[in-house]
Amino acid sequence: MNAIEIRDLWVRLGKELVLQGINLEVEEKSTLAIIGPNGGGKTTLLRAILGLIKPERGRVLIFGEEPERQRAKIGYVPQLSLFDRDFPATVYEAVKMGAYRKEHGEEKIEKALKMLEIEELKDMMIGELSGGQVQRALIARALVGEPEILLLDEPTASIDYEAKTSFYDLLPELKKTIVLVTHDVGIISESIEKVACLNRKLYYHGEREGALENVSELYHCPVDILAHGLPHRVLREHE
Repeated sequence: MNAIEIRDLWVRLGKELVLQGINLEVEEKSTLAIIGPNGGGKTTLLRAILGLIKPERGRVLIFGEEPERQRAKIGYVPQLSLFDRDFPATVYEAVKMGAYRKEHGEEKIEKALKMLEIEELKDMMIGELSGGQVQRALIARALVGEPEILLLDEPTASIDYEAKTSFYDLLPELKKTIVLVTHDVGIISESIEKVACLNRKLYYHGEREGALENVSELYHCPVDILAHGLPHRVLREHE
């Protein structure tokens, strides 16, 4: 079953046409990376999937229904750069904010902290954490509500290489339908199953191995596979 279906989606923000004729299917429990340049419409696409933006035309379906009817099944992790590091909360308190229903109690908060391996940090102030640790706290917050779909906006921006490796290693363990967007076209993790290239139009989507050559053609740069903490160059350097 498809967790997400996008059919001929056109989105205009003000007078600017941001997304043009997007068609995409994301299978349940699959992992998709959407890569592309800044300003290419990646965040706008996530907001459309969340049902926060009304398209000019076209449809977004979450498990066959409108996003507004299925929002409880979606967890969203915003860009780390937009998170206020001065927010006066401990890690536990920040994660607890994802428990928006009574049944999402302390047990599920502790479970999310343990899954993200930050349970020992729960009493620290969020502003005292490293970038990678904050990213894990934000993912834990999104997981408390036990969503079936996880949307990640620039999840590896502003974190170091080791934290990126740790993040990508985590994805298969989440056992969710995952869509992550990034402008970091230089590295694709082996944990990513499929890749889409978005620059207002969706140029390609499919299995990771076949997508890499399309990335090279679109962005004229080599691409690395991030595997076990080491980058493996899979496309030759451009001349």
